[in-house]
Amino acid sequence: MRAARDVQAQKAYVDLHRDRIDAALGAAMNALADARPEGQLTYLGRWLLEQGAKQGETQPVVEVDAQSEVPEALRPLQKRAAEALGPIKPAAEGYDEHAVKLPEALNTFKTLAKTEAIEAACGRLHELELNVARDPDSKEAVDALGAQLVVVDQVMATEIQKRTEGVSEEAAGELVKACQTAIEAGNKDFQSVYGSVFNVIKSGDAEGMAKYEAAVGVLDAAIEKPAVAEQRDEAGVAAVLFADAARVKSSFDVVVRELATATGAGLELAVLGAEKTGLKKTSRVVEKSALRPGEGRGRSKWVCDVVRAMLVATSMSAVGSIVRGLLALHEAGALRVVRIKDRFARPSAGGWRDLMVNFVIVGDPTRHVCEVQVVHEMMLTARKGLPGHAIYGIVRSAMELIESCGRERELRREAVRSMVAAGATDVELIGASEDAWILEDPEWLAGVEGGRDGLGRALTADKKEGRVGGLELRGKWKGEALPASVARLTALRELKMRDCKSLKSVADLPASVTQIVEEAFRGCASLASITIPESVTQIGGWAFSGCRSLASITLPASVTQIGAMAFTGCASLVSITIPSSTVVEPGAFSAHTQVTRA
Repeated sequence: MRAARDVQAQKAYVDLHRDRIDAALGAAMNALADARPEGQLTYLGRWLLEQGAKQGETQPVVEVDAQSEVPEALRPLQKRAAEALGPIKPAAEGYDEHAVKLPEALNTFKTLAKTEAIEAACGRLHELELNVARDPDSKEAVDALGAQLVVVDQVMATEIQKRTEGVSEEAAGELVKACQTAIEAGNKDFQSVYGSVFNVIKSGDAEGMAKYEAAVGVLDAAIEKPAVAEQRDEAGVAAVLFADAARVKSSFDVVVRELATATGAGLELAVLGAEKTGLKKTSRVVEKSALRPGEGRGRSKWVCDVVRAMLVATSMSAVGSIVRGLLALHEAGALRVVRIKDRFARPSAGGWRDLMVNFVIVGDPTRHVCEVQVVHEMMLTARKGLPGHAIYGIVRSAMELIESCGRERELRREAVRSMVAAGATDVELIGASEDAWILEDPEWLAGVEGGRDGLGRALTADKKEGRVGGLELRGKWKGEALPASVARLTALRELKMRDCKSLKSVADLPASVTQIVEEAFRGCASLASITIPESVTQIGGWAFSGCRSLASITLPASVTQIGAMAFTGCASLVSITIPSSTVVEPGAFSAHTQVTRA
């Protein structure tokens, strides 16, 4: 019954979007022909042949080159990759010794999901999930799942509270240090191997890297900014999120299968079966939501990988082809890409590299955000060769132990302290923080003279948080306005834009900015408007000196001091109103500017 309904759903989706899919896949096939494997066998076909041989079955009469999936030009690269993977076996064999060195807190740590109370509360979830996966429109099934998830959420909150209460600051500090040590050790095990493999990929497939970088740049430019991946508000309830996911799953499967076929990529895709939902477990959704730091804790609308798949490419050219395929589908209106995470350019802390793409299927009324992970086959081989689950389990357990104790900020600071002690640069610190996006943001890269290198020189990291604390663009900003995304830099303290002649307006400064520093906008001759946030208490000397286009400015009541010469040379500033209690240093305004106190 369910299988028949799935087939009908797939057929209905394809019929509804036939023109879009044909156009998108036609464009993808034409653009991506160079990425198809030379051999005619599909990944599934090769697997079936291998399995048939293992079972002693007669194979079809087919000439199969053992390296048919790797183009001739890349075979030297394959050999070098094999050499780079040499450390994997010793790393796996030596893992037990590494595990013995774990901090005691981690040796005895039990993840939230493994506590007896939570395991008991989750006991019926699988059956309830299957009911929703089979019929996501059944209110009865969704309500039943939702009721049980409320119980799970309550039990999980109780367990988190137990871990949070009664922990002294000293004990918490020692725990944070121990966990950070374990995280660093675990990540280093990965970094050495992943780094070696990716260096081989880059040096041996430079042309493919260039194709990939060009493709991902075009795709990123096509995404609506700011690029945010979040579910609809109603999906803040995990049962609703799961039902939305189940409803769109068939359509998602159609799209990713066609994309894999068009680009020749391998596809790893979980599907609905007699005992499997093909979706992320709701217990993990609730756990991720409960442990989410800051805004949105307890809400599942930020979980965007309930529906997911992996595409495996044999070269960076093939990865680029998948990206162009996604762009073709995006432009044809079959799907809408909402966010990408380019970890080929900026790897995870453990050195892992891939591309994460979040998108919605056009026509899905719930606009459920799905996820596709695009990986290079050599990276995947390296990961499977490492004791990945064991080390990943250590790292994840350490992070979740801290999260469950409400000590995420302390862990972050300990990581920054460790990086600073090791001599990390400002760019490296920022790249490991939540502000890493700015290092790849097209608006910022295009606006700064010198592009990525110029932006890197302009940024200063906060040495406690590792985030962007300062931005000095003296004479280097080419745009007429700062990007609105400056508001996301919520650790920014100092902004210096002196002599940026083309700058006309400044808005959306974050509340972390508490002063307009000395000479901040001096000589910005085209600056006509600026919005000063209510967090600002001081305007430094010479801050707006020489801003001859500045005709008006509103100072919030929070401003208590205006420095000497702050507004001299502002030829267009005829009048200004300042707070009644503000201290104004001598010469702050030119003689022609009429100053009125509020």
